[in-house]
Amino acid sequence: MLNRSFWHRALTVGFGLLTLWNAGLAQAEQCPPPPQIPTEAQAADAARAAQDRGFLWSVQRDGKTSYLYGTLHVGKLAWAMPGPRVAKALRASQVLAMELDVSDPRVQQQMAALVRSDGPSSLSAEAQAQLREAAKALCVDWDTQGPLRPEFQLTTLLMTLARYEDLDAGFGSEVALAAMAPHLGLPTRSLETGTEQVAALSAASSAELAEWVQTGVNDLRTDKARRQLRKLSRVWADSDIQRLERYPHWCECEGTAAERAVLDRVVKQRNVTLAERIDALIRQEGPAFVAVGALHMVGSHGLPALLKARGFTVKQVF
Repeated sequence: MLNRSFWHRALTVGFGLLTLWNAGLAQAEQCPPPPQIPTEAQAADAARAAQDRGFLWSVQRDGKTSYLYGTLHVGKLAWAMPGPRVAKALRASQVLAMELDVSDPRVQQQMAALVRSDGPSSLSAEAQAQLREAAKALCVDWDTQGPLRPEFQLTTLLMTLARYEDLDAGFGSEVALAAMAPHLGLPTRSLETGTEQVAALSAASSAELAEWVQTGVNDLRTDKARRQLRKLSRVWADSDIQRLERYPHWCECEGTAAERAVLDRVVKQRNVTLAERIDALIRQEGPAFVAVGALHMVGSHGLPALLKARGFTVKQVF
């Protein structure tokens, strides 16, 4: 059984992620309380009640089986505990691979540097003021956000919004898996570099950035962002693959040219490289447990389909 020290490690990693975005949270009555490290009793209760959540595929080739797991980057204590089939897949693997190894201090330091602004913002004064107002509404101290690039100021706000739904990065799938890896003797690997991920998550032009930020601020102001976060987290928790497949139809995230460009760059284009590197990792290091965001798993451009095209036999476990 994983004890309190395990969860202390998990939350330390999670808080490290939050520190990446320098998300200074003001303490006021209307702000959500910070997450607490669970007691041994709480962790034990959660472990006993753990269910398989998310999306798991087996990927087989040459008589060897690896696993592909669709994750959620925020979560709850009950969701962070692996269910029986996820735990079995982990124990059968020889390496844990993630988009980025969130437990690696070098990755954290690199990301912290990359998301910082290297010059004056191209955003209008009005757009910058709107970001500041959105931060104030979410109890985020703007002084911690000023040094960041606007895309990642917005990312901070969206990560903070999750706390109002009782979701936190400290209980995200990758955080829990990375914390668990040493207990299972699993080395951890990054499938991308920080530079590659930040490039994918950055606007391609000043015009795209302005539209992206305006859309994001409007989504925060109108409760659309919170509504979509609530939907996606429930789809993940229920392992509802049919609804996940229909994500473009209910996400309200392809209404503008900037939204479509971002979705293509963040998901579809990255999947080509991710599939290539997953293939190489399995060839070089043997059976792997590969954990990547759930939205990378669906459609003809999803990782299961791309790995199948590379000669793997792909089967959905749950």
